[in-house]
Amino acid sequence: MHLSRRLPLVLLYGVWIGMILACGGIKKKPEPVQQEKDSKPTTDAPVAAKPAPTPEAVWSAPDKWVQQGDVSVHIEWSYIGKVQLEEIVPMDGAGSKDEHFAVKLSLTNINPTKKVEYHSWGGAEIPTDGDFAALKESVAMHKNAATLKDNFGNNYKRVNFGLVTKPVGAVSGNESIYPNKTITDVLVFEKPLDTVTNLDLELPAKHYGNEGVVRFRIPITTLSRAAQ
Repeated sequence: MHLSRRLPLVLLYGVWIGMILACGGIKKKPEPVQQEKDSKPTTDAPVAAKPAPTPEAVWSAPDKWVQQGDVSVHIEWSYIGKVQLEEIVPMDGAGSKDEHFAVKLSLTNINPTKKVEYHSWGGAEIPTDGDFAALKESVAMHKNAATLKDNFGNNYKRVNFGLVTKPVGAVSGNESIYPNKTITDVLVFEKPLDTVTNLDLELPAKHYGNEGVVRFRIPITTLSRAAQ
């Protein structure tokens, strides 16, 4: 191409370059800002709710009355020693062969309009009349009757003296408690270790038709060493 024709193009190119430089040059596309590693997200992640803590069991002193539902319960006495027994044929106050832990309970019906049916915490009496429903209920009550544990975690079994023998003052099977009336029951367990400091007695309220558990913590120092 002739030089005279190239000259306008060169001038035009020079003018274009000059305009770009005057405007600050060719700008690069800005790079995206990267989030710092330790920066917090714009929205907090949902936090799973923590389960509510299980409430701790409340243990009452043996000299207190404990109300659970329609019944108020109290320990009249507890001791370690031989247990006074009674049979269909009187035994003149004969006692058990071995020493045991025995506790006498008072139960008062505080509901003024409802009669309470109490199934002994010592274990329900086994019916002999062939009533299968009553037998099933009796077995369930016997399985979930009173429990005794010491401060070392040892469990002590309830003691049964046979079909025709029971501790003096114990309820045989079940007994009705009328409004504002009180009955007593005697429970017997294996003899505790000599080194224990306290005994925890649990009595399910199901045995008189309510929910929950009556709990007593009995210091070993409060026990008598002889039968009452």
